[in-house]
Amino acid sequence: MSRMTPSLEQKPGISPANRSLERGVEILRAFRPGSELLGNAELADRTGLSRSTVSRLTQTLVVAGMLAHDRSARAYRLAAPVLSLAHAMLSGSTVLQQAAPLMRVARELAPRLMRLASDICDAVQTAQSEPL
Repeated sequence: MSRMTPSLEQKPGISPANRSLERGVEILRAFRPGSELLGNAELADRTGLSRSTVSRLTQTLVVAGMLAHDRSARAYRLAAPVLSLAHAMLSGSTVLQQAAPLMRVARELAPRLMRLASDICDAVQTAQSEPL
């Protein structure tokens, strides 16, 4: 039984999805921080796909340049073109462009806010420890 995300073909009014594409995306999503290299068995476990399906998909993703194969480890890692997708999304996101100045301000204020929170906590602890 596949643990893939719900298929687009299950939604009314939307064209049937391409199952191979969905499965390929699931392979790419299986890579998370801390899992640089994944073999077919691990990918099958993470996606719920059969090992033979994973094998065909990883071969296709290598040919497409989205995965790199490490022969010595008999495993795969995300390839550089995946990063270009993230860059395209980040640079084209109007939400992120609008949020960036606010995020910079928050980053600059964070140390001051942390000091203020620490001072408040110290004051509360002092007030609680002093007899009435």
